[in-house]
Amino acid sequence: MGQQADRGSAKVTFYPGLETLPVLIAQLKSVRNAWVAWPAMIEEAARSRLMEVPIDRLLLLDPQSCFLPAFAAAYDAPAIKFAEGIRDATRSADYAHISVRWFDGPIFSVILADPRDEMGWARIEIPIPYHPSKARPSLRFGKRDYPGLFRVLTDAYNGMWEKGREPRKTS
Repeated sequence: MGQQADRGSAKVTFYPGLETLPVLIAQLKSVRNAWVAWPAMIEEAARSRLMEVPIDRLLLLDPQSCFLPAFAAAYDAPAIKFAEGIRDATRSADYAHISVRWFDGPIFSVILADPRDEMGWARIEIPIPYHPSKARPSLRFGKRDYPGLFRVLTDAYNGMWEKGREPRKTS
């Protein structure tokens, strides 16, 4: 369960670690579409449920990126497993008819839920290098509460999407 911080009528929900986050399906159950950026998707259970969530665009770290070893270390995973997670997530997303791009640069973990809708929201995950991967805090806020920040995240996501490449199809 997250903790809320008030600033007038604006709210930010803080999740101190992965164990406090609602599962992805629960987070996106009332959303029409979402744009997601993650360095990788290592957990097979998460990949297998992609068909159940309304993700339109999935942005992943390029498995050939020079940043891959640093991200793998930050997420407590061997680089080979991290790259395999990216490729497996790409195949799962392709099967679920989700558009995927690989980005060769630092990538931040974000969910932009209903990005074109006034009721949209964003969740930003903060990896902490050299710390267990379950200790990644997250912040969630509404587009209505912080429209400027939401626009910054949307613009950043679109910039990474445009600079990303379509992955080669693999079996």
